[in-house]
Amino acid sequence: MAEILYVVRREQEDIADAMTPLEEIGFQVTGCMLGEQKEEYLQLQQLLQEKFFYCVVEESFHEETARVCHATGTKYLSWVENVEMAFQSTLSIGKGINYVFVSNYELYCGLKQYGLQDFYYLSDKNMVQMLTYAFQEEEWEIYESIQELADLKNKRKENKIKALEELVNISESEELCLETDKFFAQMELEKNPSLRLKEEMTAYINKLLKKESQDAWQELLVWNKRSEVRELKSYFWEFFVLWRMLLVYMREVEKYQLTGCPVTVINLQSMEEMTYRYLKSIFLIRRLDYGITADAEGELMDYIAENKLSRIYLENIIEKTQVENKDKIRQWMKIRFAL
Repeated sequence: MAEILYVVRREQEDIADAMTPLEEIGFQVTGCMLGEQKEEYLQLQQLLQEKFFYCVVEESFHEETARVCHATGTKYLSWVENVEMAFQSTLSIGKGINYVFVSNYELYCGLKQYGLQDFYYLSDKNMVQMLTYAFQEEEWEIYESIQELADLKNKRKENKIKALEELVNISESEELCLETDKFFAQMELEKNPSLRLKEEMTAYINKLLKKESQDAWQELLVWNKRSEVRELKSYFWEFFVLWRMLLVYMREVEKYQLTGCPVTVINLQSMEEMTYRYLKSIFLIRRLDYGITADAEGELMDYIAENKLSRIYLENIIEKTQVENKDKIRQWMKIRFAL
């Protein structure tokens, strides 16, 4: 069942008013009481890493909760009551994570005048309406697939525990056969949801990439923090490449902030283009490394110029792939990029 984590700060805080409308549309609401101890937030982070929640909801914005949600890629829905709290929420990291709501219209208008844009006005604390702001239509489909996979994996754990309890007076070979059969049966059950999640994520990522903006790539970083999405790179090559390109993006942003050099990877407009460019770059670098053709250097230089490849992008490929003579290629890059 789709589950939402509702953070409370006091034992007597009543979440029944929040639970009822959400339960009516199929959500299970789980309460979580937090104080000010560091250990409590570490426990919250561990919970969000181990169990799938659609989002975390809190009556009032707290920076510590926002940071935990950012670290785990979990959407955080909260309210601000005054200007000070509103400014604090804007300083919290988390594009695509923090969804901050205001019920006081005068405060909302005042925030707009200050130039603070990332707030949503709701006259009453309507939980269902909050979800419509926080989730795009495509995201609901992605989250449903993630939930289905999470349910299947939980079922697998339960079955494994049950099987271990039932294994009495059985040989090691029989135990191995039983475990193998159950493993492949479970993998068959998880295959379709995994493929569906891959297709849904690919379509959503392509939509973001077409924006050619740093905001879109920041959202990709958020998605990559969800363990369920990161697992895709273990099964699908395109998501492994995406992970590599996110590393390049972060390094290019750091250089942009220091020197103003452009962030080149944001010109990639699809997962297919990203994967092709990555593999073609590896191919051309290896040709230069092995000296396969006389014009290997010219081919690589043409490809670099045509696609505006940065030194950071090429360095990532040299560092992370099987290039035999890395120093040779780095020296070549040092000379060519200095020209």
